[in-house]
Amino acid sequence: MNSRIRKQFAAIGARAVVVEAAPEARGREVRAARWTAPGLLPAFSIDIRVHRDGEYFELHSQPQARVEVLDVDPLDRHLLLEVRTPACDAVVSVETYLCGHDRGHWFVAPVPERTGARDVQGAKDALRPHALWDAMLDEGIPQELRGRLARLLVRSRNDRETSDVAGMVFLD
Repeated sequence: MNSRIRKQFAAIGARAVVVEAAPEARGREVRAARWTAPGLLPAFSIDIRVHRDGEYFELHSQPQARVEVLDVDPLDRHLLLEVRTPACDAVVSVETYLCGHDRGHWFVAPVPERTGARDVQGAKDALRPHALWDAMLDEGIPQELRGRLARLLVRSRNDRETSDVAGMVFLD
């Protein structure tokens, strides 16, 4: 698993350290982690660390967690990571994380389970605020252009009576 995951992170230009053990309690908060029970270490965690060579992803997983990259978008520098861990009564917990590069830094964002995202674009869509979707519909932006949306400029209703949307910028 280690080399496969590292290669997929390398495809988006990221470094990744994969440790097949739970993170040690080093007096730091473990973010984006699935806690199995209060006070116990998580079956999986992912975080961004900084080293003299720059930022990198640090993944910790216990043997029972199955970590898989579902989709890679090298041009956009994003990937979708799925983690399956056994829970109580033979139920499997599934968590999805969007990992990528934005505004000069690497990030990890948990994707809501209810969305069922299976690719990078689906994860991005799931993380967009409802106000953005409403603005795109109001402005008549076709759904197939949703991945090209770069920024939404919002003005107060005092500045613009008909809409909060001042303009949209698209990448060609």
